[in-house]
Amino acid sequence: MNTDRIRREFPWMKLPGGEFLPRRLFGWLALGVVAFTIYGSFVPFVLRPHYTDHPISSFRWALEQRSNIQSRSDFLANFALGVPLGFCVLAWRLLDRNPNRLNLVGCIVALWPCCVFLAAAVEFGQLYFEGRTTSGSDIIAQSLGSAFGMCVFVVGGQWGIDRVRRQFDHEHYRTPAVALLVMYLGLLALTQTLPLDLSASPPDWLRKFRDGKATLSPFSELGVQNGIPAWRKGQAWLELAAVYLPVGLLLAFVSLTDPRPQPGVLPWVTLFRAAMRVFGIGLLLAVVFESCQFLVMSRSPSTTDVILGGGGVLLGWLLARGMGTGRGLDIEAVLILAQGWLVWLAVAAWLPFDFEAHIGARRFTRMNWLPFESALEKNYLSGLEEILTKTLLSVPFGVIVAAYGSPSAKRGRVAVAVAVAISVGVGLLLEVGQLYLRERVSAPMDVLYAAAGGWLGVAATLKLRQALAPHEPAVAEPMAVEALVK
Repeated sequence: MNTDRIRREFPWMKLPGGEFLPRRLFGWLALGVVAFTIYGSFVPFVLRPHYTDHPISSFRWALEQRSNIQSRSDFLANFALGVPLGFCVLAWRLLDRNPNRLNLVGCIVALWPCCVFLAAAVEFGQLYFEGRTTSGSDIIAQSLGSAFGMCVFVVGGQWGIDRVRRQFDHEHYRTPAVALLVMYLGLLALTQTLPLDLSASPPDWLRKFRDGKATLSPFSELGVQNGIPAWRKGQAWLELAAVYLPVGLLLAFVSLTDPRPQPGVLPWVTLFRAAMRVFGIGLLLAVVFESCQFLVMSRSPSTTDVILGGGGVLLGWLLARGMGTGRGLDIEAVLILAQGWLVWLAVAAWLPFDFEAHIGARRFTRMNWLPFESALEKNYLSGLEEILTKTLLSVPFGVIVAAYGSPSAKRGRVAVAVAVAISVGVGLLLEVGQLYLRERVSAPMDVLYAAAGGWLGVAATLKLRQALAPHEPAVAEPMAVEALVK
């Protein structure tokens, strides 16, 4: 494995002479949390002051009259938003420095007021934007969350990060596949637990069973008359299996799921056992994510989602096994796989297929072109889930493009450009189709999410194939489409 290239492309990985989870990474994470907080607090950016007398007096009134908790879910969401900020800013300054008590207290005294000031500044700025509400309880929640995040780092931050470093300080875990898999599982966990309207009350969890919000019988949702049309459930199931599919693609590059030949065992038996192992891993991941949804009041755990998640992981693994690593796919196989994924997304995006030709032009003139507004104007955490899901749905297009031919570094830029172009084209096609569907809403920003997903897919797959290329036998001809079904 080319250690120098991997250290360049994956600087957060621990390699000989490198460092895993460096301090600067937490600084960038803190900046990301700040940017997300500011944007989500001011969207849809309709600059129209709505204070009554003077902004200072209106802000003082909001602090005095709106400091009580009006919604526990909103309070917990703002609290959860402050936790990573407090943890990351303290890790950025103190990680690996072994500070004495005086330096530790000094950093906390210097940094926590900055977190409080950020929360207050954001709430004050909401006085100037229509559709936003200034609340003292939000400042309290974010301030307490940042303080809790700092306490977490003080109590066990250095110990926990060192433990993670030791756990991954092994050649088996230093591969790009494992690094990408960990990152993708983090994104997947977000999509399955947002908007983080958490409840720590066991009666609330039991109420989900009583109200039918937790489904134990697989696929029984189709028989429930709760006002949700069947095509909505079908769309959600297709998208759920799709976001689990890249997990299987990455697992194919991990030695844990490699079907190693065994003496006296038929090759198809070895492959079947490996496939069942992958399916079991997928089921386990889905069970963990669905169990976490008991704590999220707006989510509904379901055994159907567990089965679909495991099936999506298995499908991704089988596709990656068919694609190979050294010789890749020929153009015919690439076209068939790309068309198959296009059909998958089209079914999910165009259900229930009730097209009306006369509504497209009128709806086009009413489209919202402001970036991220449609996703974040209701609840920024729910909007983040929507953005992540739509981005992840286009990842397979990038994977398919990167699987074509040899993993030569010379064709990397061309592959990235092609993958992004295909993702943008598919995104445009799906959004134009939704203009003519009365039950669907077309959003221009979905095209950018698709482009981001295609770029992520092609970049990650090229890096994986290039890292494994020195260990693969040289094969002149690419893998034909017939090999996918063998």
